[in-house]
Amino acid sequence: MPTKRLVRPQDRALFGVCAGLAAYFGIDPTVIRILWVLLTIASAGTGIPLYFVLVLIMPNGNPDDAIAAAAPTTTTAPAPPAGATLGGEIVEKIESAIDRATSDSGGSGGGGNVA
Repeated sequence: MPTKRLVRPQDRALFGVCAGLAAYFGIDPTVIRILWVLLTIASAGTGIPLYFVLVLIMPNGNPDDAIAAAAPTTTTAPAPPAGATLGGEIVEKIESAIDRATSDSGGSGGGGNVA
């Protein structure tokens, strides 16, 4: 069974928090909006900061796309090419720095000329 994600849809009234909650719970957005106003009035304005916290937390998107994206797939992602990861780049740079530090034009292998 695909997993539902809580997202703010593109067709929204203000920031889409109520529409996203309504789509997640399968309710009409008007019911969520009315409940939100009642919560804000009953709790001396607590609903307003909570709304803006949800604006920051909930990602934009389409709830139907989120369900499809959460569905398991049978294909696996291709492996990144060798050295394409950050760790690989760091290792390559360290190895090249060691090679440069241990080689010199005189061939002594001692790290260069010492004055």
